Amino acid sequence: DCDIDLNIIPKADGTEITEFLVKTRIDNSMVVIKRERMSIENYQKLIVVLKVLAELDTGKSRSQMTGYITGRLIYGTRSPKIEMRVNLIPTGKKKVASMSIRFQSQHENNFTTENIGFFTSDEKLLNEHIFYATDGLVIICGKVNCGKNTTLIALINKLKLLHPDKKIILLEDPIEQVLPDVLQIQVDSSDKEAGYSHFLRAALRHNPDILGVGETRDAESANLVLEAASVGHTTFTTFHTTDSTKAIERMVSLTKDTSKLSDSLRCVISQKLVKKICTKCVREIDSKIPNIVNLDSYIAKTGWKGEVQFSRATGKMADGRECPYCNGTGLYGRIGIFEILTFSEKTKDLILKNSPAYQIRKQAIKEGLRSLFLNGLVRVLMGEVTLGELIKQTGYPNAQKEGVSFEYDSDSVNNELN
Repeated sequence: DCDIDLNIIPKADGTEITEFLVKTRIDNSMVVIKRERMSIENYQKLIVVLKVLAELDTGKSRSQMTGYITGRLIYGTRSPKIEMRVNLIPTGKKKVASMSIRFQSQHENNFTTENIGFFTSDEKLLNEHIFYATDGLVIICGKVNCGKNTTLIALINKLKLLHPDKKIILLEDPIEQVLPDVLQIQVDSSDKEAGYSHFLRAALRHNPDILGVGETRDAESANLVLEAASVGHTTFTTFHTTDSTKAIERMVSLTKDTSKLSDSLRCVISQKLVKKICTKCVREIDSKIPNIVNLDSYIAKTGWKGEVQFSRATGKMADGRECPYCNGTGLYGRIGIFEILTFSEKTKDLILKNSPAYQIRKQAIKEGLRSLFLNGLVRVLMGEVTLGELIKQTGYPNAQKEGVSFEYDSDSVNNELN
């Protein structure tokens, strides 16, 4: 249940390619696993084989290419069905391609709002602002590879369950999970004639009740998304921004229409993925609250009623061997932490006036917005995530400026957590 990428990168010595560096990215951490000496001729043969299996044009070598290979990964007694997304980009050295392969399990699509990391309190907000809406805009935002598309799929799955009679269209680049009873359209962002704007116009002619747009990147697409949300389609899209209020700023900069945006926005979901504590390792539990400024007050803000404990995995099995599941790191798999920004008349008025993001955030905090850090802190107290991992991913909120900036007090944190 972890995310795995395999990367093969040509390494050059002057003008000659001397070796190929094999790296793997597991749960977003890159590790060098091998330095392979291979002739360019043999490497090119490997590329041709992959192109054939992925149904790519073997005659092209100067452009990036993406294809898919479906098969089974056999290890031990298990042989799960997987899909490999193969991406090739040409390098400057003798037109040799660099290769990236994403391994994705092809198990039955089972993403739900519960199992990707939403709490019951989050579910209540989603019920109130999304699941029974007949129009409006929902933005999902976060950094690259933080699970935005997975969240979109989980929300679509919930909507399918609640409203089986509704027509759903989803535009994606690429299609990552096949969703029954959803019209999924493959978009090619690099081709203007097959990009998001082109298919958005076509999709709207099909009169969907629910419209999902994998990513909004330009002004034309943003205006089409906003128009769809304002005329009777419940519309979802994603942005590459670091927090919920910056997604609003981004949408305003693209559409220049604060009036329509303030009327249409249902909510903005900001998210990050944090590594989970390995469940197979021996655990260490500390009931002492680390001496980090105001941490006890943040624990109180979460409303946590249980015993306050901080867990970590040792990376060792009970017999002292290195844990084979997490390779001795004490961390295995990831889970989402979320911040759900909804809108009152006051926050809508701030959007209408094109107020800066920090003012919108400050008002939202007053109205009860739970930050990524606070929601992640609950995961820490539940024993699912280490405090160090949470701070690494979210930073540590400054007590005097919560909602305005996030600061990382590296000295105090490192002294307590290392």
